[in-house]
Amino acid sequence: MITMMKQTLKQNLREQYKKLRDEKDALAAAVADAKILEKLLEISQNFKTIFCYVAFGSEVPTYAYIQKVLAQGKTVCVPFLENDEMLAVQIHTLKKLKPNRFGILEPASSQNLIEKSKIELAVVPMLAFYQKSRLGFGGGFYDRFLKNCPARKVGIAYSFQQTKMPFAEKHDIEMDKIIYY
Repeated sequence: MITMMKQTLKQNLREQYKKLRDEKDALAAAVADAKILEKLLEISQNFKTIFCYVAFGSEVPTYAYIQKVLAQGKTVCVPFLENDEMLAVQIHTLKKLKPNRFGILEPASSQNLIEKSKIELAVVPMLAFYQKSRLGFGGGFYDRFLKNCPARKVGIAYSFQQTKMPFAEKHDIEMDKIIYY
């Protein structure tokens, strides 16, 4: 019963926060994007191998971040979906990415696979957050990937994505830090 209530709550929050994110003010978002990028680059200084999502739709953009850390000579890997498993694949440029079945850009193959044990920092998208809990689209891809991953887990979001409703379940992986503005 509690699990069903949590799932219903999560679905309602997903719909609400996706709509809020899709309808965000472009100027305010641009200011927030710059602040989030600045904080993220500051955190990244001490890490050599970084896993980062490739922004899709109205998510906090990550292209500039990925380009900057690549230019710093860091190892950058992005999500690659193989069936229902998320893998980390190293990239050297954003130009060779192709849309997957969800329309999200990813490498063309898993050829340059990076073991998750090597990842030091994971930058994760969120639809909403409560304290250190993140709410995603509900596929469980990030939770399964981040389970047993030693990386420092950093979620990035806009300040309006913070909810006062606790929604986490046992299988949800908490973030070590959430950057929002």
